[in-house]
Amino acid sequence: SIAALSPVLSSVATKQAAINKTEAQNFAENAWECFKVSDDDEKFVSNVNFAEGVTLAGGVAGENGYKVYTYYSEENKFTAQISVKFPANERAEFKIDVTDKNGKSIISFSYQKGGEI
Repeated sequence: SIAALSPVLSSVATKQAAINKTEAQNFAENAWECFKVSDDDEKFVSNVNFAEGVTLAGGVAGENGYKVYTYYSEENKFTAQISVKFPANERAEFKIDVTDKNGKSIISFSYQKGGEI
């Protein structure tokens, strides 16, 4: 009976991995949408917190004027590193890298307001 359970357990694990990947991709797209309607870091964090029901706080200064936020989803086993920059007199920029629990990239892209992905 243990041999019969192996395919079932494998199928359940594969389904859960697909769900986790979808949730990670949805998070990235929602964060991007929140960025597009934000004028500064504070508004961005507020929008993400509201839209996702998460606490996106503790951003740290990164390279080239970016503020970097890291979010970990315990439930869906992914980590998102979000970098945003709202410079005066320049187009705002957004970068996101989402990895699974093993550090494998799920989705990664950047966007500059007034530009394309």
